[in-house]
Amino acid sequence: VSGPAQARHMGPGNESSDASSLRELSDAACLARSARSSLRRLLATLACDEAVDGKLRLETLRAKASHDLAQLQSCIALGQNLSEARAPGIPPRAAPDGAAADLAPRLRLCVASGEHVLAVALSESRYGVDSGVTSSTGNFGRIAVVLSTGRIEVWDRDLFCWHHASTAHVPLRGSSTSSAACSVSCSATWAEGASLLWLFVDETSPGSGAAEIASTAVTERKPERRLLLLAQTLGELRLVASADLAGSLVAGPVPVLGGASTAAVALDVPGVGPSNVLLFTWHQQPAAAAGAGDAAGGQAVAPQPETLATLRFRVQLRGGGAADSAVGGLWSLSPSAAMQSASGALRRFAIWVRPAEWVSGFTAAGELQICNDLGQCLGILPLRPNTLQVTLPQQGQCPEAEMCRLGLLADPPPLVVLMECQAGAGAEWTVGIAAVDDATPVGEEAFTLQFRPLQTTEVPAAAKAVVASEGLLGCVSEAGAFLLNWQQAAVHQLPAECRPLAVGSHSVALLKTGLDGSELIFLEPW
Repeated sequence: VSGPAQARHMGPGNESSDASSLRELSDAACLARSARSSLRRLLATLACDEAVDGKLRLETLRAKASHDLAQLQSCIALGQNLSEARAPGIPPRAAPDGAAADLAPRLRLCVASGEHVLAVALSESRYGVDSGVTSSTGNFGRIAVVLSTGRIEVWDRDLFCWHHASTAHVPLRGSSTSSAACSVSCSATWAEGASLLWLFVDETSPGSGAAEIASTAVTERKPERRLLLLAQTLGELRLVASADLAGSLVAGPVPVLGGASTAAVALDVPGVGPSNVLLFTWHQQPAAAAGAGDAAGGQAVAPQPETLATLRFRVQLRGGGAADSAVGGLWSLSPSAAMQSASGALRRFAIWVRPAEWVSGFTAAGELQICNDLGQCLGILPLRPNTLQVTLPQQGQCPEAEMCRLGLLADPPPLVVLMECQAGAGAEWTVGIAAVDDATPVGEEAFTLQFRPLQTTEVPAAAKAVVASEGLLGCVSEAGAFLLNWQQAAVHQLPAECRPLAVGSHSVALLKTGLDGSELIFLEPW
């Protein structure tokens, strides 16, 4: 409320009224906290059958929750009656337009001095149906924060708030020193179910030379690039499998939809090029072998991390005729009904393939290919020359009835594609549908996909989409970072000190850096 408006409603006779309003608010807050605690205990008891100690305990909790809610309702009704009889004071704050779409901080995690945030992985439920963390645990969201000291913190969200779930440690070279963050980069993502965490670690030192190689020639040196798999079991996150990588990361890790224990990465392998796609699979050991104890001492021995099985294939431009190709992006596709019913169906991926010597805005952007895990190209979407970037948001399957009505093939399925193109001095993002409208193959077994634009959103400058979800894009540009709501065609500029690290269907993780340190801010609907 502005100053003049406040002065118009405030007067000498309103002091006692204001004091009584504060007391009413305090009483209502205490009753609301009591009702919230009762509901939490009741829901926790209902969610865990083993915790129910007979019907008596359940009925007692239900009666306590009903009693607290009734008291809260009585307090609200009494406050409404008193406010109607009382002289008007400061007018209540009006709810802003579109408040349901606004985001507000719900959790802040301060980063300790000497630590740096390397990566954040986010998994959450959507529209009340738990698609990330199983509903049997009572959790409706899960985040993993990877720090430069090798510490990984896991936070879960229930119906009311976030709480710390577990902490794990992974060995990082020089993790005891704060300077290690300068030479360590990470990429983390949860698999379906949020019980497996895929983590890519690159510990390549940018300034390493002959002196460093000579100093480490005698001692054993850890692999510089690794793919780690951590499993969340019995409330603890532990390392279960790993693999050494021979090239730098181009895209990924991307958990394979429909197979949480498999992930895909695209690597730039020296001497081969940036066109390699590798699939890593964890073949879990039997529980008896994993939990075997020490026969001599009787103590349980922690199982050693297993080695991930590897499958490799290469991709190449089909329409451009370029000799050298590179992977610009990699996404896993949900198995369609036609794929699931087909015998021997293979996993599908969408891969942005572009020339290896690609210059944004000056070189043809390449094509979007749909491939299986054997490297066979099943569909091709040629990209326009002014395409700067391509990304695929999280998406489900198009209903078969709708595909039949539109005359589209079910395999390969239609895809929602986002493209960033040059538009004068700035850029624009176009969302559209890529689908097969003609059954005539262009190659051996590849169909031509046609892009049907739906809407376009202008942005201030060309930006790199660092994270994407089914409704938001987190973008970073020279002019700053912003969130693009591609469904509503809206751009939300972020403060200069904030950078998006993860986005979900209704949550955003930002990294805020300043002179007094850094912190993670998690935003949720207001």
